[in-house]
Amino acid sequence: ETIALVGELPRPANQEAYERLILGVYNRRSELVNGAPSYVKASDGRFMLWHDGRGWCVGFASDKGRPRGYIRLSSDKKRLEDAIGTWQVPMNDGSWLDAPGLRLLRHVPPADEVSVVGERTRDQRDAEGRKRAIDLTEGTMETPRKRSRVDDVETRVAKARSLCASEVDARAHELMEEAVREFIAKKVDGAELERRREAAREQAEKEHPPLSALDKAFAAYTAAAAAEQAAEAKREAAEATLEAALHALEKKGEAGPSGVKAEA
Repeated sequence: ETIALVGELPRPANQEAYERLILGVYNRRSELVNGAPSYVKASDGRFMLWHDGRGWCVGFASDKGRPRGYIRLSSDKKRLEDAIGTWQVPMNDGSWLDAPGLRLLRHVPPADEVSVVGERTRDQRDAEGRKRAIDLTEGTMETPRKRSRVDDVETRVAKARSLCASEVDARAHELMEEAVREFIAKKVDGAELERRREAAREQAEKEHPPLSALDKAFAAYTAAAAAEQAAEAKREAAEATLEAALHALEKKGEAGPSGVKAEA
């Protein structure tokens, strides 16, 4: 059985990092926890959904069975299909906030066919890669061949980055574990959690040798292309100035020494 947590968290709890951690597709495990079915996140086995004896919650697999998690659904029902209510998220002051925008889908199709807020698809990761690629020909005259070459490079870079995404995501999640624990324990707020998420992502990318090499090479490529673009623009400006000077003298020559245009 496959289920999915979809939707979005209420403000101010809907930090991007928070949603990415808890939302997604979960597969049922053979092991029961507190006499109820348990589920593991398909994209990251370190996160689970289980019944803690008082209700359903999502959290680290290492905490399974205990009332510790990112979200909860109060219910003594030991089957998810029987549990009725509204999911809740913890706030910094220790209270719980209703999350009516969060839904649990049961008997869902494979993970790559489910649209989940906070879970990035391959296409979305490719789009992120394309955003990192600058427009190398903006403001210049370009040939179809030149544009095709640039498009090809940008597309290849985006696809190459997407191949590293799962490994980088996994490493970023590892780096975020302590920060998330501190957030749940109310030692840090949402803003600090987001700052640490960005730092963890950046560190994970730097620690990935192939991706780090790709980013370095692409940065050199874009710098060289930008320099080429600037040189081309400078050449065109110089050519325009030269044409203006030539046109003035050529026009004077056509007029003749007296200023009157010579007849053929």
